Amino acid sequence: MVQALGNVSYVMYGKDSGYPDPTSDSEPATTCDKFFWHAKSISFDDKANPIKHRQMAGGRDVSTVVNGRWQSNLKIEGVLDNEDEAWELVLGAIAGGGPYTVTPANQLPTFAVEVGFKDYTGSLKRAKYHGCKVNSFNFSFGKAGDPIKYSLDIVAQKLWLNDTLQTPTAPTSIPFTDFETQFEIPNGTEYGLQSFDWTVNHNLKENTDNRTRFIYEPIEGPREYSFNMTRYQDTDGLTLQGNVMGASEYPVQTVTPDTEATMELTLTKGSNSIVLLAGVTDIETVGSTLDLGGDLAAQKFTGSNRTLTSVVVTQA
Repeated sequence: MVQALGNVSYVMYGKDSGYPDPTSDSEPATTCDKFFWHAKSISFDDKANPIKHRQMAGGRDVSTVVNGRWQSNLKIEGVLDNEDEAWELVLGAIAGGGPYTVTPANQLPTFAVEVGFKDYTGSLKRAKYHGCKVNSFNFSFGKAGDPIKYSLDIVAQKLWLNDTLQTPTAPTSIPFTDFETQFEIPNGTEYGLQSFDWTVNHNLKENTDNRTRFIYEPIEGPREYSFNMTRYQDTDGLTLQGNVMGASEYPVQTVTPDTEATMELTLTKGSNSIVLLAGVTDIETVGSTLDLGGDLAAQKFTGSNRTLTSVVVTQA
């Protein structure tokens, strides 16, 4: 008996030419030859959702079972490098060729995810998921000198299994690390961070009808950009706290909150960089701890971006 091994298996993606027809049993001819940055793990959840039937004459036990709606969900986790095209899956539109500029689009691209389950001899099976769309994306970092982590939650239509495996060459680019970041809110005013995470959620809506048990192209719901950050408390932090209150000194009764015009995060590794620029930004909550242990007081903020201007990826 042989088992799949994480250190020789792989996960890659390729863009589908269009959203697959859920009534067709033919696998789309999609080549998966691109990487999700430095992927470290993938987990998947495939559900047949069987429907159990009992009948009055059949006693207390199940008499027949039929398949219900099929569901496939994947989660990929890893660390960010200067791979540029994967950002298109997250936001929708990409232009240029050095640097690449990625901007939000109303409709996300459809792609395939290929997972190769291998043993040391290179044999086992591959699963190829088609009709994939990103439901949410998150990246985060602290201050420990670690790489910047990401996670992708993906909704897929269906998968095919076969023995056609690849032997891909792994990326050689170096991941970005947390001490190579510059955070500005608004753009031009720099803040030091202890930790930061940012999420885009597309709130995909399932699209089904009575013709098939598989989903049609999911509908993009209200898009949300949210973030959490911690930093040491100082006068700059009190300025951000004033945005939560609506005034620099006390909470006010005005309906419209104070906002920041922009938010910019720059990740740099030598000549490689990722610059995320958001539009109007709301600071929504603030908390702080102060104790007698001699540590600096830390502030915790949560907030959201009303719009995202662009993510610009520069490769050396």
